[in-house]
Amino acid sequence: LTTPSATFDCAVFGRPRKNKYIDGSISLGEDAFFMMSRKNKVSVSSKDKSGRVDRWPYFSASLPQVSAIGIADGVGGWREVGVDPGEYSKQLMYITGEAMLIDEDEESGTAYLSPRDAIKFAQSTTKMPGTSTAAVLSLDEHSMVLTAANLGDSGFMIFRKGKELTRSEPQLHEFNMPYQLGSPEIEPDTNKAEEADVYTLTLKEKDVVVLATDGLFDNLPVKEISQTVKDELFRPTSSSASWSESDEGEDAQLRCAQELVDKAFAQSCNPDAKTPWSRSMTREMFPLWKRGLGFRMRGGKRDDITVIVGIVRAPGEGI
Repeated sequence: LTTPSATFDCAVFGRPRKNKYIDGSISLGEDAFFMMSRKNKVSVSSKDKSGRVDRWPYFSASLPQVSAIGIADGVGGWREVGVDPGEYSKQLMYITGEAMLIDEDEESGTAYLSPRDAIKFAQSTTKMPGTSTAAVLSLDEHSMVLTAANLGDSGFMIFRKGKELTRSEPQLHEFNMPYQLGSPEIEPDTNKAEEADVYTLTLKEKDVVVLATDGLFDNLPVKEISQTVKDELFRPTSSSASWSESDEGEDAQLRCAQELVDKAFAQSCNPDAKTPWSRSMTREMFPLWKRGLGFRMRGGKRDDITVIVGIVRAPGEGI
């Protein structure tokens, strides 16, 4: 057996809650992302000005041979004191991606920062007002072990042959108050990167990762996310219980990311929709006896929505 050289083929698609123009281009809202390829020695992020990110009419980007991905959601309450929440999240993701690109031990070639350590470094060096959730995943190219760190209510799901394998759990202080990172010098009570949940899982060729801000998970049930991934990236084989990867080429992950965002956005605008957000609001607003009488909240949550879809590529696996 040869050692696989595992990476992701990734695409990101994002739609801000409101279209806003800054310096002639569309704003990404409060969300931010990075995708980093060690093989190609490049990190693409929300701050990228090179043209690798398409910003019209919404934002999107694709990158092959990706080693790590990250997503963040700036906390909107900072607008009340005149701070753009997106600036902190964008800087946090930019630094995280750049930090994970650096090999600390050039001789061994293995001493890259873990997702949680990269978030920790970014938190310590992003010295500006604002707070943000953060979720970062990296894939070891040799062992094919995925390591993820998640702080707050962004998150990820992993699929194998069209079926959900695992997913992260949100971290909340209380309803609608996620864990959030900020500069300790500016926000002394901030959560710390060390509080992030860490996940590890060995992946296989053609596994799919969906990493997203809470705009996806608040508006689309897990079942619908899973079905969309299956419909967009897999096809049924001769056995109805078995699925294999679709042959749709390099645009498949971008199409899947956009489909997830579009569906979530439609639900966020529908006042009658039954969504994860409306179910959470029902539990928060109505005591058990009222819920027993049929009291229910309806509708989605208007929010920025950003999704990264990655497909595992391991050319050496099984050869």
